[in-house]
Amino acid sequence: MMTGLFSAFTAISLLVLILYALVLSGMSRVWQRWTGLAISAGLILAVYLSGAELLGRAKPARLALLERGMPKAELVASHALEGVAIYLWLTPPQEGAAPRAYVLPWSQELAEELRKAEAKAEATGGTVVVIAPFMSDIAPGDRFSVPPIPALPPKRPG
Repeated sequence: MMTGLFSAFTAISLLVLILYALVLSGMSRVWQRWTGLAISAGLILAVYLSGAELLGRAKPARLALLERGMPKAELVASHALEGVAIYLWLTPPQEGAAPRAYVLPWSQELAEELRKAEAKAEATGGTVVVIAPFMSDIAPGDRFSVPPIPALPPKRPG
C-alpha cells in the first residue's frame, strides 16, 4: 500500500506550504511572492515524482530502519546478480502483509547460502525463512532456514 508514501508526501507538502507562508509574510513585492509560490510548487512536485519513482525499486537493506526488529520473513523470490547485488522479495510475519523487495550488497557466501536453502526448500516442498533479515550480526549459515512442513491431520473414518 501507499499509505507510508502518501503520509510522507503530505507531511513534506504541509511543511513546504508553511515555509512559503512564512516567507510570504516577509515579501512585499508581487514578483517575489510568485517566485516563492513557483519554487514551493516545484519542490512539492519534485517530492511527489521522486517518491513515485521509488515505488518500483527494491529498498536497500541498510535503509530498512523500521524493519530492523523483524525476527524473520518468508522468502517469496530471489535474484542474485553476481558481483552486483542480491535481490530478495520478502513477506513480513504480520498477518496479511504484502511482500516487499529488498536489495542486499553482493556476497558470494550469502548467495551460496541462499541457493542451498532454496534448493532444500524445493526438494522438500517447503519455504525458505530468512532469520533476522536486516541484522548484520547473524552468523554465516544461520541466515536462512527451511522449516519442516507440518504433518496433515489424520483422516476421520467415515
